[in-house]
Amino acid sequence: MKLIITMNQIGYFKPETTARRLKTYYYWGEGNPIIFLGYLRLIRLLSELTERVAPLRPALYAKEVREIYLDRQWQERPYLILFLREFREFFSGREWQELRQQYQALYPFLADFI
Repeated sequence: MKLIITMNQIGYFKPETTARRLKTYYYWGEGNPIIFLGYLRLIRLLSELTERVAPLRPALYAKEVREIYLDRQWQERPYLILFLREFREFFSGREWQELRQQYQALYPFLADFI
């Protein structure tokens, strides 16, 4: 598997450059939402572990995360629900409650993860 961006690059690039590379992958590459969300999780984790990496800036990725969760058909990709809790700050309070209710109704066995 080819890395879209390495951990070292995340540490040295400006957050805007990292966002541009990830968005290029998402829109013009494979566009796999799991890989895209995985990189956002990695950025968040690396920023907690090291001083060099800037914290995840939701404003840079808001459009894509919202698109993944608000416009996708969940029946096709139920595993995306497992990421949902980590991206709470991308949604308003009302949207968050609606998302939780919708996905808990679809997948009641995953209620503890949402």
